[in-house]
Amino acid sequence: MSSPTFGEKLKDIRKSFNRRYCLHPNAGSQCSHQIIKAHTIQRSGSLTKLAKNQHIYTFHPGDAELMKTGMLSPRRIGINKASTFTGFCDFHDNATFAPIENHTFESTPKHTFLLSYRALCREFYMKRARVEHISSIRTFDKGAPVEKQIWWMAQVSAMERGERSSLRHLERYKSIYDHCLLTEDYVEVQYYVIRIGCTPDFVCSGCVFPDYDFSGNKLQTLTNLDEIPQLISFSVLASDLGGLAVFGWVGPTPTAVKLVQTLDSLPNDQISHALVRFSFEYVENIFMSIDWWDQLAERVKSKLILRSLTGARPDLERRFDCLADDGLRIVSWPVLARQTNIDFTT
Repeated sequence: MSSPTFGEKLKDIRKSFNRRYCLHPNAGSQCSHQIIKAHTIQRSGSLTKLAKNQHIYTFHPGDAELMKTGMLSPRRIGINKASTFTGFCDFHDNATFAPIENHTFESTPKHTFLLSYRALCREFYMKRARVEHISSIRTFDKGAPVEKQIWWMAQVSAMERGERSSLRHLERYKSIYDHCLLTEDYVEVQYYVIRIGCTPDFVCSGCVFPDYDFSGNKLQTLTNLDEIPQLISFSVLASDLGGLAVFGWVGPTPTAVKLVQTLDSLPNDQISHALVRFSFEYVENIFMSIDWWDQLAERVKSKLILRSLTGARPDLERRFDCLADDGLRIVSWPVLARQTNIDFTT
């Protein structure tokens, strides 16, 4: 039997990432008939402010280029398609996220929660798709020598264990966040917001399991698949007042507190560079100004790409000092304010 072509492999994978369903906890009879391409980053605000001729740059570990070469390079994408996923119906997307879509972001538990919830739903949708396409990946060794098929099956089995474990963890968090959404009880939502005095050069949104802080300390171990890791959401957004970086989480999360505490210890002139490191190290859902990226030196681009590939390639494991100062000074974001409802003294 002949091996599937690269195009056939890619087509099988893309099917999983184009499923259309609503992730709202009341999905079903309340849903509208139209599943939309829901934006995880506001199109009319953040994306439009960065766009050049209605386009921006993005890359992510699911790109065909990574499958072929093990590397990434930015690709242009229209702002109508950027940051979208088909995980909400029109009614629930509009009803749920209107407070942050139709109003300027406020550093409050409610606004932070809605940013976090949208990021979590996107992560959940993508993780479910990855688990679903594992069956297709298993066939990628068709026609290969027996020894290579044995090696491939071992790799896929290890990946499947990790992906299914991560999906279980995200399902648990989604149930917690769903309850918070339905009850409108935001008392356990905590946030750390940095406001900057200019439009950022990139925007991003995601939910991550951080394992190191900005001082190189271990926050949590992610290798035990049965242990539930602590989750934090993170976004960099543009606004009419400049830009902001938002860390958010629900419930007691010592990992998140330690992470932002080491960030808070930095002086203002180092904050923006630390945010760059965190964004490219941990967040997949990232979109960049074309002019900004194109003017970066090639060695700088390579460093940022390697950060984005951490964990996507077996030879690029995350280092303990991944968030420590690497000397790059590629943004000029003046820090206007730091806002939080965390008491660092307790």
